[in-house]
Amino acid sequence: SAPCKPDSNDDIILLTLNNSINQFYDYYEYGKQLKNAILTVIKKGWTVVLLVELKNGRKKIVKLIESLPSALASGKLRIYYYERNNRLVINELFAVPGKGALYCFSSKLMNQMDSAFLFRSKLSIKLISEHYCQFFSSAKPLLHEYASYAKADFQLKITESEESLGNRYYFNGGFSSITIPMNLYEKYLKMCKMPKQEALLWLDYHRRRLTAFEAQICCFRYKDIVLKEAVKMLVREKKYLFTKNYILENCIPNDEDIACHLENIVNMLKTYGNYEIAFVSRNDCKSACRVLWMVKENCSAIFKAADINTQKNLSYDSGKSVINALVTEKDVIYAIQEYFNNLWNELELNKKQKERTIKWLNRQIALIKKKVM
Repeated sequence: SAPCKPDSNDDIILLTLNNSINQFYDYYEYGKQLKNAILTVIKKGWTVVLLVELKNGRKKIVKLIESLPSALASGKLRIYYYERNNRLVINELFAVPGKGALYCFSSKLMNQMDSAFLFRSKLSIKLISEHYCQFFSSAKPLLHEYASYAKADFQLKITESEESLGNRYYFNGGFSSITIPMNLYEKYLKMCKMPKQEALLWLDYHRRRLTAFEAQICCFRYKDIVLKEAVKMLVREKKYLFTKNYILENCIPNDEDIACHLENIVNMLKTYGNYEIAFVSRNDCKSACRVLWMVKENCSAIFKAADINTQKNLSYDSGKSVINALVTEKDVIYAIQEYFNNLWNELELNKKQKERTIKWLNRQIALIKKKVM
């Protein structure tokens, strides 16, 4: 019921998701309505600030990120989290400037929210909004956002994440950067014709990532989920998926380059028991395709969301409303890691069995070599 558009940029819709008492959020219909309401008001130009209790709610945070990629990509949805303590008890609050404010609570010992007061006066809305804002003294932003995936500051964070110890999980549509051999990556950088100092910096980042992989693969598991469509596009059209993400813009590889890359992946799969790839189609992971993830255990989760229809378009390089973010909250990292593992475990065996994966890649290599001949 928010007005068509906010009167000013200072007008912000305030929501809480207090997971310990917000029992009805588990119901599908309420979650669907909440999502639609958030998307609707953001399209009208509103900014929505969502305050989430972390305790017992980390899976719901992951669900929010997954289900609201376009809202995140718009920059109009801001998520903050807090950890409940004995001094901080937050009832559910909803405040829409100029429209109304809801103060929700439990009237029973069951601690299930079943009652609310609705306030419509400007003063009441103002007071509840100010009451809401007090909680931010104990809250932190969930997402650390970066302007571009292809900027040095964000690439440095990814590199540092790769260097931290722990299992690594990757779903970014195309191949992980660690599958590109050093000599091939250097060639790609030269093809991009970037300034020498910048190329040296990216080359150093890539070397550090490959070194970290070599040092850790014996002790930790690396699991990648890759879209089959991305591989077919590379083989048939000589285009990398998400080309702007890792300094491959304007880079059109030849068939020998593509064969070299795929042969390197086959060699990695054969050499390292802890390295696995699952090849899936978009229909296998419709919901997961909304957000692109990389998770490094005990360190960080990195993701990208774009405001496009992934079911119709493989490219995330539309340049429109893209969010690149880093999550460092340990509980949320564990939740995303669990989300990825569940996704992996739900895949059919033939999509992730190493022998089948290698055979499928070898068939793609044969297609390339047939074209060269």
